[in-house]
Amino acid sequence: MVAPVVKPLGITAFSASVLVILESAFLGALPTLAYAATFAGPFVTLAGSSWSRRRVLSDADAQYVFEPLFLEVRKDREVVQSSETWSNIPFFDRNTLDQIRRSARYSLLKDRVPKVEAFCAAIEQVFTGQGDAKRAGNRIIGETIGPVLGENGISVAFRGRTKDGSANFEGDTWVTPMLIRGRDPREVLRRQKVEVEAVAVKDKNMSDTATLTFPKDEARYRRFWDAVEKKAKADPEIKELRDVLDTLPRLAEQAENQVLKEIKKSRSIF
Repeated sequence: MVAPVVKPLGITAFSASVLVILESAFLGALPTLAYAATFAGPFVTLAGSSWSRRRVLSDADAQYVFEPLFLEVRKDREVVQSSETWSNIPFFDRNTLDQIRRSARYSLLKDRVPKVEAFCAAIEQVFTGQGDAKRAGNRIIGETIGPVLGENGISVAFRGRTKDGSANFEGDTWVTPMLIRGRDPREVLRRQKVEVEAVAVKDKNMSDTATLTFPKDEARYRRFWDAVEKKAKADPEIKELRDVLDTLPRLAEQAENQVLKEIKKSRSIF
């Protein structure tokens, strides 16, 4: 009996190229002990080191980018939440966040966290736009005092007491940001358990020139604050910053959730 002649299975250059591409695409997702058929005949172990290398890179992404990034985004989200409570303009300490975003590794990964980039862009807008907005707010308050209240002054301050009787004073450093945020200072302070007793009109030397007391001057105060709020809504610098500030809670939440998702992906075992 003559044994049949078995010819080795041939493979074209094109087929080999396709196989290399397919192997490259799936190699990183295969476990170390995975086996695949080769066209030489037997089953051989695929290069487990390639999967291990990908595992190490994913761990490094989490350790050096996503985990520290999460801490910074979480910290900035807490700043945003505090600013919503107090109706001020948030102050962000961006040193660590900027260091992470300037790193070479982050530059390779930032396309995976577009929500973080959107949040950082809004933070930058707050930083660059608040100076003009504050100047506009101060100007609006100053130019409205005379025509509406009939008093001489350039700013106002709110005086009141907490429930335990402690005195509370809020000057233009706090009042102007509340105007920019579109919030009535009396309402903000009331939510903080402060009962406003008077609004003082102040001149450039920060001396009182007039005082509105409550409830006697309730109507005068309401006309005044409605007037400054109307002007603030029409001011381009204030409107631009107000719009950005209103988006911060949503952007911060989205950024935090996206980074957390990337940490889970990087730490997962295939």
